[in-house]
Amino acid sequence: MSAFGLGCASFVSEARGVAVEEARQILRTALDEGIDFLDTANMYAGGDSERLIGEVVADRRSEYTLCTKVGVRLSDPTDTRTMTTDSTTDALLRQVEESLGRLRTDHVDYLLLHQFDPARSPQEQMESLAAVRERGLTRKVGFSNFPVDAAEAALSTGIAEAVEYSLNLIDDRNVPQLRAAGEHGCLRISFGTFAHGLLAEDLSATTEFGPLDWRRRSRESGDARTSGNVFYAGDAYAANLAVADALRGIGREHGFTLGELAVAALANLGLSDVVLLGCRSVAELRSNLDGGGKPLPEEAARAVREVLAACPTAPVAA
Repeated sequence: MSAFGLGCASFVSEARGVAVEEARQILRTALDEGIDFLDTANMYAGGDSERLIGEVVADRRSEYTLCTKVGVRLSDPTDTRTMTTDSTTDALLRQVEESLGRLRTDHVDYLLLHQFDPARSPQEQMESLAAVRERGLTRKVGFSNFPVDAAEAALSTGIAEAVEYSLNLIDDRNVPQLRAAGEHGCLRISFGTFAHGLLAEDLSATTEFGPLDWRRRSRESGDARTSGNVFYAGDAYAANLAVADALRGIGREHGFTLGELAVAALANLGLSDVVLLGCRSVAELRSNLDGGGKPLPEEAARAVREVLAACPTAPVAA
């Protein structure tokens, strides 16, 4: 399995979406370039992310490890605030069957609970996943976005084989869960590599986000009910823009784009086994991969550490 995976959350999404034809090219290029891990979820674009994967690369199924996530529903696919959880065995079986139909395969390699279900114990949630695994619908199971106590309880069952959490240069919230998962021998998958655009896009205090972009809701109301809300809500946005500008300058001095630097520096932390790369174009995908393949000069690494030392949420400060 490669150290980098393709994050497919934005495929054909109305909010920050990648156009369908561009998404097709990204999928094909990712496999051609050696990425062999695809990450999606039943809630992404109302199922259209899974559907596109099935349409475009089902005939290359032996070339990639496939991970999808279930256990949540959005009554409005464009608004994460409408999310509800259901981790019961019946619900998971129903959702997995639907996902497999869209993905055009008879099994996934990793099936994760997308969110912690507060109505059930971690033990019960893991047992429901195990029941799905016993049906042969997935090879391995795990969870994403569980808080620390729930993650520890879920890991202690011995059922989970993988976890997925947000991790980037300005986000240390999930370092304890990732370290614990590593100690239990779980595959550690990380998303949000570019802090949902802060470490890749040319954002500023005057950037106007689209009407369906959850980042707009974060800026306007302070709550978008996503793991990325913390980067954009309130005063955090301005502080993070300043960090991004400083990192951009370091990258420019050493021949890295901001996105490339974010990938190269994150890979050096050793907290993730599969770093997911989200992208909006084939060119961006190739640039991200270039960053992961470039050795980070010690002078650049030291400069990055100095910038992040002043950022209380950076993993290097944890």
